[in-house]
Amino acid sequence: MPLLRLQQPRLLADLRQLRRRARGQPPPPKPTPAPPPSGFLQRLLASWSSHRRGWFVGLCLVFFAGLVAWCTIDHEYQGKVVGLHWTHTTTLQRWQNVNRGDWKTAVRERPELPPQGGRGELAGVAITGCREKHHHDESYACGTENYQASESYSCGSTQSCSTRNNGNGSFSRTCTSVPKTCTRSVTRTRTKYCSRPIYATWCDYVTQAWVEADRTVVRGDGHDGLRFAEIATRGDRERTVQDGSYAVVFAYGDEGETYTRDTPRAEYDGWQLDEPVLVSVDHLHGPTGVRRPTDPEP
Repeated sequence: MPLLRLQQPRLLADLRQLRRRARGQPPPPKPTPAPPPSGFLQRLLASWSSHRRGWFVGLCLVFFAGLVAWCTIDHEYQGKVVGLHWTHTTTLQRWQNVNRGDWKTAVRERPELPPQGGRGELAGVAITGCREKHHHDESYACGTENYQASESYSCGSTQSCSTRNNGNGSFSRTCTSVPKTCTRSVTRTRTKYCSRPIYATWCDYVTQAWVEADRTVVRGDGHDGLRFAEIATRGDRERTVQDGSYAVVFAYGDEGETYTRDTPRAEYDGWQLDEPVLVSVDHLHGPTGVRRPTDPEP
C-alpha cells in the first residue's frame, strides 16, 4: 500500500496524457527555463559582490586600527592627589675587618688608612695565604680523529621526456639525458681537540669595609613630621647613612583607579593633597605619566 500511494501522482499524470492523445490534444509545453543573466548583469553582480567584500575588509581594517589606537595611544583622565607617603631609613655603619679573596695578579698589599670622623678612609690589604685554584679550562689540539661525512657524486644519467602538441592532431615526444647525482658516506680526518684544566694562584686576604651594624626606619604621610631617626655613633670608625623614598598616589577615572609614582624629595614637596591632575593612561600598559592642568601638554 505505501508503494501504491507514492506512485499514485505519476499514474494520474500518465492517465491525463493518454486522455489528451485520445482527444487529439497536444501535450502541454514544457516550462521554458529562465534565460541566463546578460553579460552586463553578470558584471554588475560580480562588481557588487566584489564591492561588498572590499567594504567588509575595509571595515575590519578600520576597526582593527581603532582598537590598536585605543590600546596604545595615551588618554588623559582628570584626577587628584589622594596620598603622600614617605619612608626614611637611617643605617649605622661600622668600619671593620672583612675577609676577601682574589687572584694573586689582582692583589696588592697596602697599609690601612683608618677613617677620621667617618670619612677619608682607605682599605688596607694583608694577604693571609695563597693556594693553587682551578681558573678555567683550556682547549688544545691532541691528534686527529676520523668522522663520517656525506658527499655527492655522479652516478649515471636519467631520461627526461616531454610531449608537445603539433597543432594538427599529432604529438611529438622529446627525451633528453640528464646527469644523475647520488650521495654516499665517506670517512674523513680532522684535528681532535681535548680540554685540560688551568690553575692559577688564589690569595686570601684581610681588608676593611663599612659594614651595616644597625638600621632604623621611620614612615609617615603628608609633609609634617618628615624626620630621620637618630642613631648615636661611637668613635671615628662608625658613621650613619640616611636614605629617603617618597611616593605620591593619584586617583583618576570614574571608578577611582589609583596610580602610585615614586618621586624624588624635591618633587614630593611640591604636591598637595586633593590637588587636581591629569593622568595619562595607556589602556594596554596602564598609567604612564601625570601632570598638572596648568602644565603644557607633552
